[in-house]
Amino acid sequence: MITTKEAFIDAKEVSQVLGVGMTKAYAVIKAYNAELDARGFYTMRGKCPRKYFEQKIYGYAD
Repeated sequence: MITTKEAFIDAKEVSQVLGVGMTKAYAVIKAYNAELDARGFYTMRGKCPRKYFEQKIYGYAD
């Protein structure tokens, strides 16, 4: 079974991956969650689905 840590990325990790501060990391997560919310998906404040983050940043098709 996949754990929450594996399924979601938090602001600290976003900050490290993108090389930005925590404020910008939270803004990125908020923007991605707004996109997902508009499409009808459930979102969690301060966390973003890891696969969605990777698609947006790296352009993965999966």
